[in-house]
Amino acid sequence: MDKRITNTAQIFPQDELLDELLRIGGGLFRETARAIMEAAYRAIMRGADHIEEQDVTQVFNQVKKEYQPMIRGDAIEVFQTVDQTGRWVDGVEPYLQSRAVVEYENGDLWIDLRYVLKAYIRSITDQRQSCIEGGN
Repeated sequence: MDKRITNTAQIFPQDELLDELLRIGGGLFRETARAIMEAAYRAIMRGADHIEEQDVTQVFNQVKKEYQPMIRGDAIEVFQTVDQTGRWVDGVEPYLQSRAVVEYENGDLWIDLRYVLKAYIRSITDQRQSCIEGGN
């Protein structure tokens, strides 16, 4: 048992990378555990002794790609509103169930667009705005 714990500790990431993996997990235990496991797997496949930034970046991109197919049409508006307000939006339920949006309660209740999707949604919003402005 001691050997297994020692070996596991060797692959574990540095603090700043662990923080990033926690953000990728979105405050959800299973998602965070999955992000850490995926990063560790990538490090092991590279033959590395520990998780490095490239492993974490690959996990970030993998999670984002899993969500991208659902980001179409009305979903963009829902995600954009959640990102901007942190409040309940009509039509948000399926995205809570798919964990693209996370619901928190800590004295107050709010919802948050998953960290991995924020920059992507903002880029879509910027592109739309540029098209609107360019069309005038």
